[in-house]
Amino acid sequence: MWQADDRKYQSLRLDSCLFNFMKPELLDGADRYACSMCTARANGEAEDNTDNESDGGDQKKKSPAVRSPAVKRLRVHTLPPVLTLHIKRFMQTARSLRKIDQDVPFPLVLDMSPFLDNAGNVEHPVYELAGVVEHQGSMHGGHYVAYVSEKSERGRKWHYFSDTHGRAATEVEVLKAEA
Repeated sequence: MWQADDRKYQSLRLDSCLFNFMKPELLDGADRYACSMCTARANGEAEDNTDNESDGGDQKKKSPAVRSPAVKRLRVHTLPPVLTLHIKRFMQTARSLRKIDQDVPFPLVLDMSPFLDNAGNVEHPVYELAGVVEHQGSMHGGHYVAYVSEKSERGRKWHYFSDTHGRAATEVEVLKAEA
């Protein structure tokens, strides 16, 4: 969870954002996990109780759900052919909503293998950057521009587009964009 303190944004990189988003989180206290198997055991039921028949007689009063500490972790099971990442650049405080202008460096090649679960069968977890959309401005107004790559026999060329005009762009310019 991002903090409202700007010092938390000093060393952001795309990979650190992904690691932070997917890091294990302890669910404890009021956030404990309601475990259906633990509750069934506490009620003296079989863990796989799918019998919904009732003879209309007295039903045993069930105890509240058993809540246990647990670890929540997000992992990617499969990857799409084209990966689109959206960096949320807005921070809400008690009194305002503002844009975070902190630089978030991103690579030309992104390896998603550290974020995959073991069950996923992913052949190519590596993506090449194909484009960047950048918002120039503030929360109250601004303009979107795009950088798009073009592969050719001689390598990769980058292009900058803004409304009705386009021009060649450099890789350095693309990597400095506020994605």
